[in-house]
Amino acid sequence: PLAFLGAEGWTTGLVLKVLVTQWVLKVSWEAILTPVTYAVVNFLKRREGIDIFDGKTNFTPFKAAV
Repeated sequence: PLAFLGAEGWTTGLVLKVLVTQWVLKVSWEAILTPVTYAVVNFLKRREGIDIFDGKTNFTPFKAAV
């Protein structure tokens, strides 16, 4: 929506309204579908028998040993 800022017929208020509306819709859509995504992923992992863990790799950015 920022591309329309200053365009004919697009007021600053309208651009902000569209921006906030799109953000709310996108975040809501993701929040609603996250459980579905997890269900599909878990189904596929069980079906294919593949679940990869990288247990021996140290992902810390710090090299200090305690």
